[in-house]
Amino acid sequence: RMGTDIHSIVQVQRGQHDWETVGAEVAGDQRVYDAFAILANVRNTEDKPYICKPRGLPKGLRLENWSRDIDGNLLGDHSHSWLTLDELVRFHERVLKSAIDYFGYTPISDILEALREVQQEEGVSDEDVRYVFGFSS
Repeated sequence: RMGTDIHSIVQVQRGQHDWETVGAEVAGDQRVYDAFAILANVRNTEDKPYICKPRGLPKGLRLENWSRDIDGNLLGDHSHSWLTLDELVRFHERVLKSAIDYFGYTPISDILEALREVQQEEGVSDEDVRYVFGFSS
């Protein structure tokens, strides 16, 4: 398939600096360019508001015990970044509120729902759930 795809993992903070990977592709990693634009200004051809430019992978990221995708790269090959659930929720409520009110849905609704499920299952705060992602083209 031609185009850009997102690849992701979800991590939960277990200690002050200890993040544990608890899932991969929890939101299905669908090809939704509007979501890519919002998350990291990737494929943002319409100059949509975005949360932040790619930050790179988190310092000290460990991916042991996670299988690689068919390309051999779990998190894609470019524009790596990460966001906490708290950052996603705040942006969603502040910037995307009109889309929520009008459509009942935004391009990152599936991601938020999946991360919220992880947060509730793990019994941690929004700041302790991290969505780590990258893209492949």
